[in-house]
Amino acid sequence: FKFPQERNELLLNVIQSFINVIVSSQNLSIRQPAMKSLENHKIKAEKMLNLGLIANHDKLRADVAYSEAQRNLADAEELYKLTLEVFHSNSFTEEDEIPGDSIIFKKFISQKEQLIIEANNGNPMIAQTKSAENALIQKSNAEFANYFPTIYGFGSYDIFDNYRSLIEPKWVVGIAANFNVFNGFKRTNDYQAATAEAESVKYMTSELQRKIGLAVKKYYMEMKTSEQQYLMLDASLKLAEESFILNEKRYETGLGTSIEVLDAHVSLESIKLKQLSALKDYYISLANLYYYKGNTEEFLNFWNN
Repeated sequence: FKFPQERNELLLNVIQSFINVIVSSQNLSIRQPAMKSLENHKIKAEKMLNLGLIANHDKLRADVAYSEAQRNLADAEELYKLTLEVFHSNSFTEEDEIPGDSIIFKKFISQKEQLIIEANNGNPMIAQTKSAENALIQKSNAEFANYFPTIYGFGSYDIFDNYRSLIEPKWVVGIAANFNVFNGFKRTNDYQAATAEAESVKYMTSELQRKIGLAVKKYYMEMKTSEQQYLMLDASLKLAEESFILNEKRYETGLGTSIEVLDAHVSLESIKLKQLSALKDYYISLANLYYYKGNTEEFLNFWNN
């Protein structure tokens, strides 16, 4: 039971570090075009300032937004390098092996009650304590058997007649019983100790099941919350994209302001990052649910399906 638990924990660490790499990679894919977009806006602002179409204040806003985008991109690059290093460490892979996957939403349909049942039946830690409990129950039963006499049978057959006297039988069978009437209460003490050990492990198993059940409920609720956040942001994302395109066109024609473009840009980027964060939390919670079920490798089947 120790090996499945260690394997379960190792797979969870690899999966979590893998998800972090994929998320940090997509974070980069959001930051890079965002910076490019602000760079283009900065260039447009410079041209419009030279033509006298905007005030210097608007040009400075574009410069500040572009500088902030550069810092955000640099931070995203460092985060990606760090998560990649952690992934290589946890998965024992070479540095040139880079995960090339992407993170997309997939609906998980199992219910909370079913997950708790599966965790109680499949978690290796529960299986380990149940095995210890059964062993101690057998030990307690063996100690209880000492309260009864030991009954055994015996038999013999003599094939050498020359060495047997006239009164000795050629064969004999029988049964016998042995019972220790008093042994200084050792029998009682041993039985009570074995029973107490079995009860102790039984309570340990019950407490472990309770804690794992709570963990399953916790991660299930977090997964559902992240799922709702992601789906709610999907509609906001479409609106933010349309708003950004509209404000850029208004600005180019002189009907809009730089601050409107920048606000629309920040709103669009923020929603994309929030969606990405919700997806990360969704899959991290899901990986932990598979971990407590005791079959973390099945998460990979769900991810790749």
